Amino acid sequence: MSWSTPTDPDNAARRAGGRRRYHKQRQTARAARRFDLVLLLARYPFGYGLQALLARELGVSEATISRDMAALGHNWTQEAPRQRERQQQRDQRLGRRVAQWEAEEAATARQEARQQAEHERTIEALASLDSDALLAIHDGAWGP
Repeated sequence: MSWSTPTDPDNAARRAGGRRRYHKQRQTARAARRFDLVLLLARYPFGYGLQALLARELGVSEATISRDMAALGHNWTQEAPRQRERQQQRDQRLGRRVAQWEAEEAATARQEARQQAEHERTIEALASLDSDALLAIHDGAWGP
């Protein structure tokens, strides 16, 4: 078939319909990929190798990620300082939480140590008593 051979209208319409369907599938796939890209950007901090990581996650080339980022209006040079600042803020919040948890754990450990020491002192005091005193304690006849 040569390009100069006329095509009947029915065949031309089928070809056009096939192209429209093919392009619609590509547009749908691109929209889904860009949606996934936005979700991944929220999960990963900005840094060296992010574009390659995103490309691997989505199974596309880095050039595709770059085009998608440009289409989404993402500016890498403006994003870097904001991402670093947000990451530092997250790190600071996490550091404060960890310090708080460690302080609570230390307080709990001190409380448990005091209770254990008091329990041991009570056991030692009871061990030093004779059997008549223990019976009196048991019967409630002795004590404050």
